[in-house]
Amino acid sequence: GWNRLPFTAPAPQEYQALAAARSVALADGTRIELAPGSRLVVSGRHQDRIALEGSAYFDVPHDPSRELVVRVGDFSVRDIGTRFEVFGSGRELKVAVAEGEVVVDLPGGGNARIAQGQRLVVAGRPAVAEYASIATEDVAGWRAGRLVFRNEPLSLVAGQIGPHAGVTVAVDPAIANRRFSGVLAIGDGSQLVARLGEIMGLAVEPRGAVVHLSAVDSRR
Repeated sequence: GWNRLPFTAPAPQEYQALAAARSVALADGTRIELAPGSRLVVSGRHQDRIALEGSAYFDVPHDPSRELVVRVGDFSVRDIGTRFEVFGSGRELKVAVAEGEVVVDLPGGGNARIAQGQRLVVAGRPAVAEYASIATEDVAGWRAGRLVFRNEPLSLVAGQIGPHAGVTVAVDPAIANRRFSGVLAIGDGSQLVARLGEIMGLAVEPRGAVVHLSAVDSRR
């Protein structure tokens, strides 16, 4: 009846970034930069439940009374107030923190805490969580036209560069866990995959909207 009306949550709002990044402002002052090719849905009475596909940078005002929860793939990223980047696809995750601290709930139980200046990568089967340090200005480096990788598996790298290149990057499972460290300038995106292939010594094979990466010696 009418007496329940004050507790009705607003309808979920969906935001999508296509070829360019997109800014989203929430009522509580949270600001989100959505990377190209990414999508998010905001729900909950206090706009504190977010479902993300792709990559986004969050700037969240500190408020101990509420916790923002970002669901991405198999993970939940929980935050009280901080600045951080999340990239996720299915079983893989990257979280980098520029300020404050976030907690990631891992599939199958347990959680990981990520402090300022750290990034966490979860990849592989079975999933392995790994920390590395990251400079504040490198968190969501795509906002400044560059992608920064530090010992990240190729499968995770491919997922991050694909949207900026406007293609899907498929990685041969045989090399999915090979590591890449480096900085790639985004430019118009067209050279990203070729540049990665060049640095890593990989075969780069475009097939329509998908670009396949494989070890050179595995080409038939």
